[in-house]
Amino acid sequence: MAVDTAGNLYGTTYYAGVHDVGTVYKLTHAGGAWHETVLYSFKGGSNGSAPISTLVADKSGNLYGTTSDGGTGCACGVIFKLAPNGNGTWTESTPYRFPGSPDAGFSYNGMVADTAGNLIYRKTARNFNPMMATAAKVTVAEVEHLVPAGELNPDHIHTPGIFVKRIVEVGTAQKRIEFRNTRPRTAA
Repeated sequence: MAVDTAGNLYGTTYYAGVHDVGTVYKLTHAGGAWHETVLYSFKGGSNGSAPISTLVADKSGNLYGTTSDGGTGCACGVIFKLAPNGNGTWTESTPYRFPGSPDAGFSYNGMVADTAGNLIYRKTARNFNPMMATAAKVTVAEVEHLVPAGELNPDHIHTPGIFVKRIVEVGTAQKRIEFRNTRPRTAA
């Protein structure tokens, strides 16, 4: 989840939404309760479906993430961007569609760094990586996305750059340890 300066939470759902292929939502805390607003319902096809990444926000408040399906050709997923319009609505765009083999596809992970060495991890990578980076004599971070220093929201940083000695940008390299396993559903 991403958090803005007002304490609102932003996240994704793998299913649900108008077309049942995922949403981006905002949770606002008011009056002692959380209130959900769907910012975008994925349509499938070329703009992607089944969002599965942790959202990342830039300084302008734009939200970025990835889907594990949709796009073009192989339906290997996309990178999506949601930009606030200032009137409470958001505009979705698709800066990149993953082409699939032999190039990247099915983006389930995402580690972002800025040029100062600040790191943002995704999902369970947050459990162990920050501790190891602070305890190590030399930390080399293999990242998928490298952005200019100051572009990452300080509230989202999991490991400060002071603990990182080297950064290697690998893009969305294949991680042979990760597999997508599916099984057919049995008829009811």
